[in-house]
Amino acid sequence: MQFKKIIHFFFISMLCISHLNAQDSIRLVTYNLLNYPDANPARISYLKVIMQYAKPDILLVNELNNETGANEVLVNALNTDGINYYSRAQFNNYDIQNNLLYYDTRKVGLLLSDTIDASPRPIYYFKVYLKDWDLTQTQDTTYLHLFSVHLKALASYDEKRYEATKKLRTFIDTELNGEHIFVGGDFNVIPDKVDVYDYKKYENDALFKLEIRKKFNELIKLGFSDIYRHFNKNKQEYTFWDYMAGSWQKNHGMRIDHFLVSNNLLNNIKSVKINIKPRSKIKPSDHTPIELEIN
Repeated sequence: MQFKKIIHFFFISMLCISHLNAQDSIRLVTYNLLNYPDANPARISYLKVIMQYAKPDILLVNELNNETGANEVLVNALNTDGINYYSRAQFNNYDIQNNLLYYDTRKVGLLLSDTIDASPRPIYYFKVYLKDWDLTQTQDTTYLHLFSVHLKALASYDEKRYEATKKLRTFIDTELNGEHIFVGGDFNVIPDKVDVYDYKKYENDALFKLEIRKKFNELIKLGFSDIYRHFNKNKQEYTFWDYMAGSWQKNHGMRIDHFLVSNNLLNNIKSVKINIKPRSKIKPSDHTPIELEIN
């Protein structure tokens, strides 16, 4: 009888540990959809495949044209084939290219959706909390601060880009305590020579100008790490390939999409990768997702 009790206790303990471990891992993805749905509504079919593979708990997207597209991503790429647990933040039509947050309601709750006023595009801010397995008992959880950025790439917008990064730095420095922060999206910044196939061609380009790289590094100095480069010191991978001149076929790409992660989370990072498969599809986005997993 005592032996049965021990076995029963062991079985229950393993269930609890398994449940805790399942809740501990959070998967984040950032992806520029490239003018969805106006540019190519058919992209939803492979976006569904991407989401089924990535299984994001938190998804940040750039370049949603309208609320119809926002709903299509939710209904036809995330909540499909019996899945019904994804939700999204409120869609605000600030621009023809909008950002949005989607999240797995089993693991994440949304507390706040806001923007930092910037031109020509605002910076989106979302405060979420993790639904820990014992949340109802402890009433204690972890809060994450998520920023979704999409900086304009043209040289004529240089000053506005600098001002946008300054506003983001100011908000983080004055409103937050510097912990549990993720800044993701299309920065349109090539951080270093290794991040583009031929840096000499871009020395005077808005994406690689010394001034915008300085602004990018000033943001990092607030207590962040460019998480891909942190774990891949010299690896040359890209997140963007232009449609022109066979850039994809020649691998003439650049790394301009990024996840910045507050340094207090570095020990929690389980993996980070650039998923290049979506870029090989027919008429895809010219960007590809970054996938991040934390414990």
